[in-house]
Amino acid sequence: MDAASASQLGAARRPVVAMVHILLNWAVVLAVFAVVARHPWWPYWVCGFVLAGIEQHALGLWMHEGVHWLIAKNKTVNDLIVTVFLSGPLCVPLTAFRQRHLTHHKYLGTAADTKPVIFTRVDGRQLGYFFLRTCLGLQLFEIVKGYLAAPAQGQQAPQVAPQRWWRDVAGVAVVQAMLLLLLSSIASWRVYLGLWLLPWLTINRFIAGVRSVIEHQPLAGEHHPFTRTLRPTLLDRVVFCRVGFQYHWAHHRYPNIPCFNLPQVAVEGAPQPAPCRGYFELLAILVRSSPAAPSPARV
Repeated sequence: MDAASASQLGAARRPVVAMVHILLNWAVVLAVFAVVARHPWWPYWVCGFVLAGIEQHALGLWMHEGVHWLIAKNKTVNDLIVTVFLSGPLCVPLTAFRQRHLTHHKYLGTAADTKPVIFTRVDGRQLGYFFLRTCLGLQLFEIVKGYLAAPAQGQQAPQVAPQRWWRDVAGVAVVQAMLLLLLSSIASWRVYLGLWLLPWLTINRFIAGVRSVIEHQPLAGEHHPFTRTLRPTLLDRVVFCRVGFQYHWAHHRYPNIPCFNLPQVAVEGAPQPAPCRGYFELLAILVRSSPAAPSPARV
């Protein structure tokens, strides 16, 4: 794809469409809260717990779109949408996350990559161990350590100014307070704890980690740095890739192009890997495969 075509595809924004999708995600979340509050029986709690985690992950995908300033052309409006509807509810400091995510793009698959989860082994029992580590909060602990750590050797990344940290943390606190107040009017603080914070810590984090592994981890004969294009099933789309993440190769090649234009990149951009299997199918292959290539940080 030439520079003019990439610029044209990257110039488009659809904030109204994005907000409709985001509000639909929130409608599902609020419906889950309301149903469980009305029917506080354990099957409803279990189903609600899983559904809330899936919807949180979908909100996280839209947050990723906003991190690249791809929801609205006006960056202030873009970040306001992200803070109120996405990063704030998901307890993510926007500026620090943006800095780390853009560094992940810059150093993809190297020792300086700020997304170490892509090197996680999922072969054999390792997938179960990863799920257990996630449920115990260890994956979140590693993420927090990454935010606080100094830049890796050879990594050139801007540091987040303290005032930006405080502003982002204050935004998260305000949005969390509003969410707790809203849930208290619908149900009780137990719903906030059991159907928001716990799914955020477990189901949401596990889906996000597994998705990153599927999109980035090479199979035999492939090597880091690596991304792939996937061919998702309907279930894959619900769980893993509602915001065009199946075009992850295209996103890393052209990170300034909104998700709704990525299919055109996947058609026009060359050379590129052909679409392979769906998410769950590829996960099964990774589980049955030999251990993945080691992280460059450990070589």
